Amino acid sequence: MGSGIAYACASNGYQVKLVEQNAELLQLGIRKIEELVRAGVEKGKISADQASDINARVKGMLQLRDAAQDADLLLEAVYEDLDLKKKIFTQAREVCPSKTILATNTSSLSIAELASASTHPDRFLGIHFFNPPAAMKLVEIVQGPDTSQATVEIAKAFVESLGKQWVLAKDSPGFIVNRLLIPMLNEAACIVQGQIASIEDVDKAMVIGAGMPIGPLALSDIIGIDILQSIMENLERKLGSKYSPCPLLREKIRKKQLGKKSGLGYYNYVEKRS
Repeated sequence: MGSGIAYACASNGYQVKLVEQNAELLQLGIRKIEELVRAGVEKGKISADQASDINARVKGMLQLRDAAQDADLLLEAVYEDLDLKKKIFTQAREVCPSKTILATNTSSLSIAELASASTHPDRFLGIHFFNPPAAMKLVEIVQGPDTSQATVEIAKAFVESLGKQWVLAKDSPGFIVNRLLIPMLNEAACIVQGQIASIEDVDKAMVIGAGMPIGPLALSDIIGIDILQSIMENLERKLGSKYSPCPLLREKIRKKQLGKKSGLGYYNYVEKRS
């Protein structure tokens, strides 16, 4: 997600400082951006000169303090761990200038809880991109209880400057899309676990019968089974037992069948690549 967001920003003229926890992950992130740039050239969407400019706008760093000292916007995109995200924003308040808008790409965690790590909750909000962020046009802007209207308007303008469309939601578990989508993906897992239908037929039914561009199980593989499980757990904590994760999700995580990123989920992606 971080690499895709960085690419979307750099390709629209923004100077981007990409921060990772170690050199190996940072190099991987930079390489993913370079792959997106190369794909854009191959598809004729950007020129060679534009490609060079995009790559030049992205600087990799290992220390948040080096990246955030003059930031207009700090956008966090680590995995769904409340304590880790709060730690990042606690560090950010020590180095960010007063002008900096603080934003989280969380897909389900409380904006109010995350904002509690900031000294300026009025400048804190959710800017939730969808995967893959370079291609997906929708961005959820999530207004916390203390987020100022001025901060919301800046976020709207930022999203529009990336050529994307925003929807505005109040701080609530799952916001709009995941509040609706993730329980459906969870129910698809329950159908498979109950041997009601095959993986292929569940996906075929929803593509042909419901007009989905991709089936719920194939989509789960793209999102990541572990991410799906994490979001369901958060919904369950906040909204009750009807959002309990399907046991099949935990079983797949135990077997490291996380989806496309691990090569195996509901579908086998290793065989497709070979």
